[in-house]
Amino acid sequence: MTLDLAAAYPVAGLRSWRRSARLERGPDARVVVSDAWDLDDRRDDGRDDPATTTVRFLLAGDVSLTPGSAVVVPLDGAPPLRLTWPPDVPAALVDRPLDDPVLSEVWGDRLTRLDLTVTARADLQVAIARDVDAEGAGRPGGGPSPAAARRKSDH
Repeated sequence: MTLDLAAAYPVAGLRSWRRSARLERGPDARVVVSDAWDLDDRRDDGRDDPATTTVRFLLAGDVSLTPGSAVVVPLDGAPPLRLTWPPDVPAALVDRPLDDPVLSEVWGDRLTRLDLTVTARADLQVAIARDVDAEGAGRPGGGPSPAAARRKSDH
């Protein structure tokens, strides 16, 4: 599936932003999300240095970050996932506390935003796959993740 997302982002100089997602089946099954954009080099304020460009993912569960990857241990014992991208792309995690009880019931007390800074690039590919190395980590018998346990103990 491929979409042009440019109309969804009111950014001056953004001519196109194509996103595709494909499922790769098999023993190493994964979903690959590919982004490619065409963006003017000039900033909105007329300066010649490019404005910061960021690709973001919103994640639920416990997230750990290493260069070029993030591991997500989801809520309620779902299998852990690993997101991977080129290791030269800077990444940061931003916790987003949830204060809406309806959202918190589903997502826990927070979501984590993964910010990938891609200012010097024109494309990015992120692969998402089960992380068999992290399965059961900190969860004997494959029980709920620490975030799910915290959420359940608050009720």
